[in-house]
Amino acid sequence: MKEEEEEEEEEDSRWKGERVREEVDFELTRRWTVIMMNLYFPTNMLLATGYATLFLNVHDQGDRLTLSLTTLLVLYTLFNNSSSSLPITAYVKMVDMWFLYCISLLFVIIVCHTLAGYKVNQVHPAGDLRNKGSMVNNFVSQASSRFSPEKVLATTRVWVVPPIVLVFNAAYWASLVPSLSK
Repeated sequence: MKEEEEEEEEEDSRWKGERVREEVDFELTRRWTVIMMNLYFPTNMLLATGYATLFLNVHDQGDRLTLSLTTLLVLYTLFNNSSSSLPITAYVKMVDMWFLYCISLLFVIIVCHTLAGYKVNQVHPAGDLRNKGSMVNNFVSQASSRFSPEKVLATTRVWVVPPIVLVFNAAYWASLVPSLSK
């Protein structure tokens, strides 16, 4: 019994005056599948819907604008919900950059729809000058054919939207991928 008491006293004296230190390592990882399914997949679907409006008939102005504006509204709602669940920071997050890109791209598409609609519904003031000379008529017909609503939509869907999408996505994912491995 005396041996047990001596061992306990030795253990007690060994811990007196010393700090006990224990280390615990946690490995925190991001759940990228959840982020992809809840953020990037829906926004890409909305962008595809907005882009698809560029292929609708040029005379369906109401349909094109309604679909584009509704897509923009849904995208903004998604942005608001996503931002409210993220911590507030003093710097711009990558998610903010993504939503800024998506909203800006849909805005460009809506502006192109507005320009095409303006061209469809435009009344040429030179119509009163038809009998005043062929030079005016040639100028009006060339200008209207050069900037026809069909050409506005075709130019937007071939030469405006795809380069914006390619350049932004290349820069965005090139800067985001290195942080995924951390």
